[in-house]
Amino acid sequence: MESYDLIILGGGLAGMCAAVEAGEQGIDVLLLEKQDELGGSTVLSSGYMAFAGTDLQKNAGIIDSTKSLLADMTEVGGGVNEPALVAEYGEHQLETYQWLINHDIEFRSLEAVSGHSVPRGHIIDPHQAIQSLYKRVKQLTNVTVYFNAPAKRLLKNEEGRIDTVLYESDGEERKAVASKGVLIASGGFAKSEELLGQFAPQLKNALRIGGAGNQGDGIRMAWDHGAWVKDL
Repeated sequence: MESYDLIILGGGLAGMCAAVEAGEQGIDVLLLEKQDELGGSTVLSSGYMAFAGTDLQKNAGIIDSTKSLLADMTEVGGGVNEPALVAEYGEHQLETYQWLINHDIEFRSLEAVSGHSVPRGHIIDPHQAIQSLYKRVKQLTNVTVYFNAPAKRLLKNEEGRIDTVLYESDGEERKAVASKGVLIASGGFAKSEELLGQFAPQLKNALRIGGAGNQGDGIRMAWDHGAWVKDL
């Protein structure tokens, strides 16, 4: 059985950011990507991120604050947002913006976006972002990326902690254990007729913009261990 510190499921923007950060912290990482290329739904997105108080805003003469950002997020969420998650986003939003810049991700423009009281849409080219992160990953000898390697199940150890991933590679079933845990960054279920029919039947005939691998795999694996979900 293969052994790592951290196993990441999914090679979109979230998974790649996690792989780079963990790798730079000296963590031994395995990232499993279901498809034959990175990007997932990220490369299909408009590429905007909401940040407040950035240099792009200041250079454009826009006055903004974390407090205003969080107020807009709460209003857009109809007041049913998870307060702890909104607060966490606010606490780290500028730090995240700078982290992305430090890793050669280019913010190409600043735009007004729906739900925000001031221009706050910091626009990236998703392909450029993924490739910049992959370039950095390849420099980190402690980060391994497997393509065409879908995760199938999460397994618990004798102490009841999830630490093992059962996955497929080259037609074979393999196992990898992670001493520090497993991070699920595998996206949603836009491509799953079953899950859409169960949770969003009104979208049966809608145009679905999501990665080809978005079958809800990570959600299903978490459900197997009793995970509770919200906002489906």
